[in-house]
Amino acid sequence: MRPCPTNATQDVPILTADARDAASVARVCAASQVVLSTAGPFARYGDAVVEAALQEQTHYADITGEIAWVARNARRHGAAAAAAGVKLVHCAGYDSVPSDLGALMMADWCRQQLGCGIDTLYTLVRESLGGFSGGSLLSLADMPDQEAELWGAGAGAAPAAAAAGGAAAAGGGGGGGGGGEWAALQADPYYLAVALGGSRGSDRPPGLQPRYLAPARTWAGPWLMEGINSRVVHASNALIGQQAQQQQLLQPAMAMAGSAPAAVAAAAAGPSVATRAVAAAAAQGAASASAVGSGGGGGGGAYGRDFKYVEMVALGGLVGAGLMSAVSQLGAAAIERPETRQAMKSLLPPPGSGPSRALREAGFWTHDLVAVTEEPTPRVVRGVCGDRRDPGYWSTSRMLLETGLALALQQEALAADAAVARGGVLTPAAACGRVLLERLRAAGLRFEVTGVEGPAPARR
Repeated sequence: MRPCPTNATQDVPILTADARDAASVARVCAASQVVLSTAGPFARYGDAVVEAALQEQTHYADITGEIAWVARNARRHGAAAAAAGVKLVHCAGYDSVPSDLGALMMADWCRQQLGCGIDTLYTLVRESLGGFSGGSLLSLADMPDQEAELWGAGAGAAPAAAAAGGAAAAGGGGGGGGGGEWAALQADPYYLAVALGGSRGSDRPPGLQPRYLAPARTWAGPWLMEGINSRVVHASNALIGQQAQQQQLLQPAMAMAGSAPAAVAAAAAGPSVATRAVAAAAAQGAASASAVGSGGGGGGGAYGRDFKYVEMVALGGLVGAGLMSAVSQLGAAAIERPETRQAMKSLLPPPGSGPSRALREAGFWTHDLVAVTEEPTPRVVRGVCGDRRDPGYWSTSRMLLETGLALALQQEALAADAAVARGGVLTPAAACGRVLLERLRAAGLRFEVTGVEGPAPARR
């Protein structure tokens, strides 16, 4: 990787490229250490940038929420990126950094302070103020049509089909369009985790009905971004678990390799040959770790034996939760039908539009984090994350920027964290881990564990 200047007063050149021109994009990637991508819908405009970043061995991060596109990138580029040590980091904005890094923080705290994993983590969206991005709204509304274009009409099956298909849709593993790629994504919380080599557990989507969440002491309704954020959290759980297994397998393997004549010959032949020998050993260890990580049931990962994740909007009472549920069901029904979906898209603000500067500065958001431990007598651990700026623009920009700076400026710290993957198609937590968490705190965002209670009340 090319060195990155650390002098804040240095003039930084502006490099331009046409995203539709692969050679132009490759030139920009070749001149960069990290590329940050914000132009969606990513399934339409993002492929050339990802491919050029991998080709030029440049780290990459974006703010997509298009999980089916992320899964395709994992299948297309995951192995090559891992072998090259290139990090292709998706979902590094408001979807899904608060959920992803919040889960990492809570799981780390439970392991370090209580010596246990998490059975269920609840993320409750509380007070917030912000505007909507035209590009983000179009990406969300466009996803069923994108899948239909890529995989055939069956791939664009609507969320209602996923709910009816249940386990059958989930069992498809996010493969071809025969079972409906969009339906599989909606039905399976482990959709992205499986695409990244993880396994399924017992978790299920929370659905569109209001629920009383006893550990959180609140009524809650469905949250629009749950279908994105929960997939990313489960993917991080799987990736970090795989990385831990890989480290365990590599320790004896590298000790043996260090005394082997082949390793000595490689070192004598020069650093490039030695590097390839280490990379080959790492690849073999990663393959073994993947086999271990994907074997058996329970969705085993770093966060808990059968970690489950629930993300909803906290609304206090049944009436508010019921109203949110009704609105969500109407929205799902509108997206289900192609004609109403097209009508909705025609009413959306255009890509590139967004809230005013005054609204961005006045905005804010808060998420409550409630973890129920997997102890014989479970306890409840409470936390919070949030920011004093608009989530969709100001906070998202900061999250993506800090991800890029971590990749560019803190490679030694990232390499020293055994839980952080060295390369591949990754989530923010799996790519940057605690380094990113500390950068976000230093940038003014709040990520804090606030207390522990026990035992946990009965859940519904």
